[in-house]
Amino acid sequence: MNLKEKIKNLPSTPGVYLYKDSLNNIIYVGKAKNLKRRVGNYFQNSKSHSSKVEKLIKHLKDFEYRLTDTEFEALLLECRLIKEYKPMYNSQMNRTQSYTYILVQKDNPLPTIKNTRNPIAKEEDLLFGPYTSKNTVEKALEDIKAYYQILCSNPSINNRLCLNYSLGKCLGMCYKDKAKDEYKRRVEKVISLLEGTDTSILEDLKEKMRSESMAQHFEAAAKYKEILNSVNYLISKEKIVDFAKENKKIGMIEDIEGGLKLFLIQGNAMLFSKRYLFSHQNQEQIHEDIKTNILSCFSEDEASPSIILNKDNLDETQIIYSYINKKSSKTIEIHDDWLNTKNQTKLDEGVAKLLEQAISLSSNLNSDLS
Repeated sequence: MNLKEKIKNLPSTPGVYLYKDSLNNIIYVGKAKNLKRRVGNYFQNSKSHSSKVEKLIKHLKDFEYRLTDTEFEALLLECRLIKEYKPMYNSQMNRTQSYTYILVQKDNPLPTIKNTRNPIAKEEDLLFGPYTSKNTVEKALEDIKAYYQILCSNPSINNRLCLNYSLGKCLGMCYKDKAKDEYKRRVEKVISLLEGTDTSILEDLKEKMRSESMAQHFEAAAKYKEILNSVNYLISKEKIVDFAKENKKIGMIEDIEGGLKLFLIQGNAMLFSKRYLFSHQNQEQIHEDIKTNILSCFSEDEASPSIILNKDNLDETQIIYSYINKKSSKTIEIHDDWLNTKNQTKLDEGVAKLLEQAISLSSNLNSDLS
């Protein structure tokens, strides 16, 4: 069977596709909400393809696919398969060498803020990350330091102003003793920003951007927008890290044809999943089964293991975080006191709320559960 015939037989459901070359090596892994449409797109509108895609198609001789019930599962499976096979064309997610951290060294005469691939910090140091793009972090730090005027280009030499001072990017701590205390104060503001306790810089940047734009100083407005994007990037990545460290127990429901699928998640790991089809189960039965699976999956007697977030699990953490925080997401946080078998009122209420969200947001359940 040739490739075009094989594509015609693909199902229009979520899944993962694995492209192979003439030696049967997996050269690309991708996910799709609709496999037939996604794979078929590679063989249409060739003029709109990038050079990378054109090279991929040239080497593509066969493919296999794996079905999933939801796009969420397809994303997780794609992530795991890319790490397993390391396909040559998956440069975007196959980036283990580009992970980086932000290290704040506070024991220096002048505290330093830098990015590093080696996440080793002293007790008095602060470490933020991991982040998935070294280049983006470097640019973000440069923008933020310049904004706070702590981007000194020669901080180790006293009594001599650096070039960045003349550019308005340095307070002058390389020359003026009185600027050193102000420098430390501004470093603390950057730390508060990274910790998420002081994000006032966001509104400040937005106001400056609006002001420059209204004055038709478009180059200056564009610069403030660039800094704003840098700040948002660092904050969003730290939110993902914080989410994993909180190690919450989450119940999530995704719609599938004719029913729904339950996912039980803790921290940055999906621990359990189950499909519920409404042709043979009613809402009350589903409620009881979900409750049973929650109690089985999350033991009230077991301490939650601490999570170490690193380059090996950050991509999956980001997928889970993004899905849980979608506006259309149907989720509940399962608190430890819900797991007390002597009093399951709160657990019952939580499961009922989860099912109510799923039913109200899913058009294909209305007739089955009326």
